[in-house]
Amino acid sequence: MPDHGDPHSIGTYNETSIHRDLKLYYSNDPHSYERRVNGYIVDVLDNDSIVEIQTGNFGSIRKKLETLLGTHKVRLVHPIAKTKHIIKIANKTNIPVSKRRSPKKGSVYSVFKELLRLSNLITHPNFNLDVLLTEEEEYWIDDKKGSWRRKGWSKKDRKLISVSEKIVFDNDEDYVSLLPKDLPLKFTTSDVKEKANISLREAQQMCYTFRKAGLIIHTGKKSRSKIYELNDFPMI
Repeated sequence: MPDHGDPHSIGTYNETSIHRDLKLYYSNDPHSYERRVNGYIVDVLDNDSIVEIQTGNFGSIRKKLETLLGTHKVRLVHPIAKTKHIIKIANKTNIPVSKRRSPKKGSVYSVFKELLRLSNLITHPNFNLDVLLTEEEEYWIDDKKGSWRRKGWSKKDRKLISVSEKIVFDNDEDYVSLLPKDLPLKFTTSDVKEKANISLREAQQMCYTFRKAGLIIHTGKKSRSKIYELNDFPMI
């Protein structure tokens, strides 16, 4: 995945399949792709609106977004694999040697692993976010350079099979709606974990993001846990 934060980078350099597929998902006009705005290459420019597709680290595009949001509406698009098929490719022959379904299933709450890096931007009036729950194929190659967890296999590419759901965040209330409806007025991350049926880490990442964005406020402690309340938003 290229670092589009470099204003001198060529946007399609080493582009992943899913990145290319999602540009087509948002626009079928090739003239809208890889346009230069404020010194940066953006994925899609539609009139005065920008679509920026980011499959990985949000921190790498933070400065880019801060600049673009000053002059344009920006829709950040992040795909999360709800269903993933892992296909292993022989290094020299480029022939698939195995295919299996990953036991990991992403959800909309998975976005907070990255979104916490942009917590100061999510309430910006020009910022919008689309989280796409997808079915994907992930290709691994046996080049002996990958993670020890993958026994040396490297991730080579991601291919979009389908988009099963698009969750749109256009305003503060869209974010707050992710908090469970039956949360107590004063709640902890453990309450969020239990009521939303997500991991404690996901609950902590979401509450951290919301607190930094000013959507919830820290009002005290219960034992060793922080207590939060909504900040002037009705429970949706």
